[in-house]
Amino acid sequence: MTRNINVLVISRMYPSSAKPISGTFVHDQVLALSAHEHCRITVICPKPYVPAVVRTRLRRGMSHALTPREENIDGIPVFYPKVLSFGGDSFHIMKGLSMPWTLRPFMREFRAAAFDIIHAHMSHFHEGWFAKEINKTFGKKTVLTIHGGAGIDPPRRSRKFFMRKTLESADRIIAVSDSIKAKILQYGLDERKVTVIGNGAFPAMFHPMDKTRARQLLGLPAEARIIVSVATLMEAKGLRELISALSEVKKSVPRVLLILIGADIIKNDLMRQADDLGVTESVLFAGSQPHDKIPLWLNASEVFVLPSHQEGMPVSLLEALMCGKPVVATAVGGITGILTSRDYGILVEPRNVGQLSRALLEALGKDWREERIAGYGRRFSWDAAARKIRAVYEDLLA
Repeated sequence: MTRNINVLVISRMYPSSAKPISGTFVHDQVLALSAHEHCRITVICPKPYVPAVVRTRLRRGMSHALTPREENIDGIPVFYPKVLSFGGDSFHIMKGLSMPWTLRPFMREFRAAAFDIIHAHMSHFHEGWFAKEINKTFGKKTVLTIHGGAGIDPPRRSRKFFMRKTLESADRIIAVSDSIKAKILQYGLDERKVTVIGNGAFPAMFHPMDKTRARQLLGLPAEARIIVSVATLMEAKGLRELISALSEVKKSVPRVLLILIGADIIKNDLMRQADDLGVTESVLFAGSQPHDKIPLWLNASEVFVLPSHQEGMPVSLLEALMCGKPVVATAVGGITGILTSRDYGILVEPRNVGQLSRALLEALGKDWREERIAGYGRRFSWDAAARKIRAVYEDLLA
């Protein structure tokens, strides 16, 4: 008989009414898990609280200040307790260590003892440290999902120490790719403790659509050769190299249009670069887009590109495949485990502008079998990932 499992998910990456597209991939996984019978999930999304006395000076914290205390998102109860934060790299360890202390009153009210599993999603050690302290108090099984990034391989020895302690405290660790698992095992953990379960997407939302119709709905030119990238506009996503590669592609494909979708952390720098290279009119900065609009942007394109310097298992790439779009991406992280055939896309070295421009030209000139790509993409569904995660829960509680 299948038992009821109550799961407390902890993640700083999660949507709210103040930031509706933050951490949508975690929310999607939660939705897929809660769709399974006998699995009830509650989410805690700690939000850094910057005191008003320093908020103006730091120019940060306003969106977090506007986040409500709790919400119900698609039937999932989500709580947003505030965690004191002064920002800055020097406070990184302090933020992680102080999280259990500052949230202690909240957890007493919240009755963490009612849950069977504590599942923390980590980019740094903070959420896992919080889960460790809950485990110490209530003796609950803990699962950590490691999404990658600099957090799993921090540059400082002190941060490595706290990451190791956090990983050692978990009952089970989920790595989103084989490359992330390899980094986890460098901390000396038992390999049997680590399971690889990738991210996913929803085929009901991401599927091939008529390209002409998608462009009409978005007001995009019908004759353009459109390349799209969905990623936060930050250094690690390799967008400077992408703008440079675009200037080479434009010499052979004058009507090329690169659409960049994502939060604009380095947008001004990229705009200046595009202007210096004379490709300003060939770049559209679309900004952050609602998640349910991303399928339109993908289907309006001919090629999806993700030239990141590092990755875990990028959900945007899976969404592009489900829409039948060929991918040009760097051979980093979990991407190499996804693009296993040139039938689905082309891999290039990170930071290699020449390779990137040649791959984009090849992708724009090739006759791709979009239905085959979409069929391959559907293998990476959230439902498949949720079944594997549910099996981890059941194994821990057996």
